[in-house]
Amino acid sequence: MKVLLLKKRTSSATQRESLRALERRKVLPPDYLHQIERADVEHVETLARLRDILDAANCQVTELYQTQSDPRPPGEFNLVVTLGGDGTVLNASYFLQDSNNPLVVGIRSSQSSVGRLCAFDYCHLEHFDTCLRAGGEMPRFELQRLRAAITCNKTGEQQLSKAVLNDFLYTNSNPAAMTYYIIKFAQRWESHRSSGIWIATPTGSSAALRAAGGKTTDFSANSFQFQVRELYQSSGNYIDGCEFDLQHNQLTICSLCDQALLALDGHHHALPLQYGDMITFKPAPPLAIARPQHS
Repeated sequence: MKVLLLKKRTSSATQRESLRALERRKVLPPDYLHQIERADVEHVETLARLRDILDAANCQVTELYQTQSDPRPPGEFNLVVTLGGDGTVLNASYFLQDSNNPLVVGIRSSQSSVGRLCAFDYCHLEHFDTCLRAGGEMPRFELQRLRAAITCNKTGEQQLSKAVLNDFLYTNSNPAAMTYYIIKFAQRWESHRSSGIWIATPTGSSAALRAAGGKTTDFSANSFQFQVRELYQSSGNYIDGCEFDLQHNQLTICSLCDQALLALDGHHHALPLQYGDMITFKPAPPLAIARPQHS
């Protein structure tokens, strides 16, 4: 079995000297450095155990850090295993943009990692071992993903974004500046001033969109959701957020900022936008992931 193993770099590994300097200056909260170092130890232990399991199952393993790319097509692998948390699963999504993608198996590497999308953790690796020896079959579900189609106002050309697993954020390029745009939804056109708009998949509904006032939906939901951030209302009743599908209630955004951007899954990617550029949304191939095997 061919396995692609994507692993994260821990804060302790990448920022050890900076963290030590902050500790010497006594600016870290009590026990903060200990928590970071403990997470690093847990990550290393989980990685070592995972390697043993993959080796014992005679897997051909390619190991990469989550920020690295691999020139081979994902179809060459039978499984993609992520070691970290939900952020590492998000990174795996960028490797897997097609419809013929292998199953993603998320493994939570430490107790401090967020692991809603992770099927296993250190305490449940024996179950993963059992599934692997049975041919890699395990319960799974498909997560909806979304693409943005951007039409350039100056040339009329259209650019299609990569698929996102969590969310898009449309906003001014300057995070402190007002975001100006026209929004079309449910046969209504409105001119807005706000901090931008979150557009989320069901998976991303519990992240930034919820913090902005949206609602959490189940992973299996068939609809998407948008939520306006800090809408400036002088008067009247404005569209500030709603669920939508791609057949009956398309969402369209016309950017009226000199310079704006569309961020994909947080820091993963950003597309620059100019005045008059139009954004619409399209379905993307879903991502198949292993269901969590523990409560």
